[in-house]
Amino acid sequence: MLDTIKEILDKKDISFWTINESISKSEEVFLIKNKTDLSRITDVHEFEVNVYKDFEDNGNKTTSSGTVTIGISESKEEIEKKIDELIYSLNFVKNEAYTFSFDPVQKTFPKNELKKLRDSFRDIYDVIYKDYKTKSKVNSIEIFLYNKDNRVLNKSGVDVKYSSSKLVFELVTENNLGSEPVEIFRGYEILDIDLKRIEEITKNQLEETDARAIAVRNNKISGIDVILSGDDVEDFFSFFLTKTSASSIYEKLSDVKIGDKMLDDNAKTKLNIKLDPNLSHSPYRRPVDSDGTLLNEVNIMENGKILNLSATQRYASYLDIKATGDIQTFTVGGGEKPIEDFKKGDYLEILHFSSFNLDPFTGDFGGEFRLAKLVQDGKVSFVTGGSISENIMNLRNDFYISKETENRLKSKAPKAVIFKNLTVGGIEK
Repeated sequence: MLDTIKEILDKKDISFWTINESISKSEEVFLIKNKTDLSRITDVHEFEVNVYKDFEDNGNKTTSSGTVTIGISESKEEIEKKIDELIYSLNFVKNEAYTFSFDPVQKTFPKNELKKLRDSFRDIYDVIYKDYKTKSKVNSIEIFLYNKDNRVLNKSGVDVKYSSSKLVFELVTENNLGSEPVEIFRGYEILDIDLKRIEEITKNQLEETDARAIAVRNNKISGIDVILSGDDVEDFFSFFLTKTSASSIYEKLSDVKIGDKMLDDNAKTKLNIKLDPNLSHSPYRRPVDSDGTLLNEVNIMENGKILNLSATQRYASYLDIKATGDIQTFTVGGGEKPIEDFKKGDYLEILHFSSFNLDPFTGDFGGEFRLAKLVQDGKVSFVTGGSISENIMNLRNDFYISKETENRLKSKAPKAVIFKNLTVGGIEK
């Protein structure tokens, strides 16, 4: 099948092509009230074909691209028809011309030693439904284990093979003992069947459900320290990666350049950010991107100073810089002080937003929080319904980060970001 696709592409009037082959095997289990409702196994083998064509109209050079997915059971005639239709469509959407720069490479990365869901199901079940000494309970869970063999090829002679895996589970917890019933539905992705991580996630969600059941409406508070923790910390730091991406600069959504300082010398935080395609815990780690660019660690920012920009092949061509490839995982170095040093006075720790909103270009961020821990005058309570509205660029020299770091979906970054003397929206007294 692969040879057939390459044969068809090589005889077409196009400038470049890539093929991303994936053989995905998934196992799925659905549990409702600790009883198995459904279990199934699925296999999918497909090819994502990307086609590029250069045009020149009255001296104006452009490049057009498009993508089509081909199934393993399709005939040669069906494949060629799909590709011909895709090539025809390239006449109607054109971008500024760009080129690809590759050396031929053939590489096979070691395959992961993958577990099977059916072999570990009993262990997962015992972890999820153990007694966590909480008032909340697990209502239901859906578990999906994906194991995938990947192969990336392109016209320049790149041919890279690697495997990947991902455990996805959707956990529903409930508490009916408060003034109103509370139900939390949340999805998680981890690299593999990591029982310790599953236990940690389940325990945290049950404890959060307990806290939500006793949370009260937040009053407006002025001049309080705010601690941002949880998954939203990853989104906060992603702002700096967006600002330093070649695509943002080319589209004039960012005006930074190498050598600029995004944080001043007197900033409270020394911000150090790296792109790390091999982040060991993340299901989004990979050695090559969909274009065929081999991925390596890239030092983006050191002490707030921009050292490199991230760029795919297209935007590297536009800015005339080296392509880093599309790296989705990153690390942020920890700060100088442990988080407990920031909890010695009054503070509000936002544990979970209803929806954390961050404009990746302006830096505006905030939203209404669903649950926060409030400490005032030594009294601890849980509150809900408050909000913050701030701007990263306005606060860029005044926020702190914790010394401790935490593994999240696509990053290893400080456990918390701390802001001093903010106003928190809520009920007017």
